[in-house]
Amino acid sequence: MRLELENPVSFRGLTLGKKPLTCVVVTTIEDLIKAEKLNVDLAEVRFDHMLLKERYSIDHLLEKISNAKIPLIFTVRHHEESDLGEKAVKLSDEERVKVYERAITIHNVKLIDVELRSVKQSDIFQEVVKNAKNNGVGVILSYHNFKLTPSMDELRRIVEEENYYDANVLKITTMISDVKDLLTLINLTYETRNKLKKPLIFIGMGNLGKISRILNVAFGNDIVYSHIGNSTAPGQLLLDDTKRLLSLFFTD
Repeated sequence: MRLELENPVSFRGLTLGKKPLTCVVVTTIEDLIKAEKLNVDLAEVRFDHMLLKERYSIDHLLEKISNAKIPLIFTVRHHEESDLGEKAVKLSDEERVKVYERAITIHNVKLIDVELRSVKQSDIFQEVVKNAKNNGVGVILSYHNFKLTPSMDELRRIVEEENYYDANVLKITTMISDVKDLLTLINLTYETRNKLKKPLIFIGMGNLGKISRILNVAFGNDIVYSHIGNSTAPGQLLLDDTKRLLSLFFTD
């Protein structure tokens, strides 16, 4: 049992709101090739990781991505919301926008993930959101906090802002330090699902955060991120563990 959307939404044929989708995070072209062979619903391309780890040019990387035979979420993360810390690639807003605009034209990119902070701070990212929607690509607006879980009131404000800036999918990722944080995130998921009727990705990081990655599916989480050897967030589960737990709790 889970809280599904009464009216699921689709982006280039990818449907969100019914069954939870499994997503592997890929940080290299080799990861992407592996993901094609796995029984998963989609892969998230962390293009900022690829820029750091691969020797290919941006043009060549985008060509490789366009040839992948798997639905994709595409993101080029702002360095201040990256798990890479000081190693994070620091692109200008203009450079990131150019990459996003090109990614939108790739047929297997179903969703893009852009940080809420970028959309709030720059009109050019608001244009990226509009352009994506005009091309049938879903827009995830995301907030990442690697240090803590803000108060419920603060999280509600973030939800309202993501919705205000016209997100198709709302994403919040916070560090879970104790049971109170865990309950806050779970309550936020349930409350938001009932209020806004939109696809959600509300994820906890850290050891306790692992629980939220599966438990929150019951309350409205629509995409469950996993890794296939290279974790990009504390508490991210291996794909095999994710699939086993989802099959245990969320099969008809």
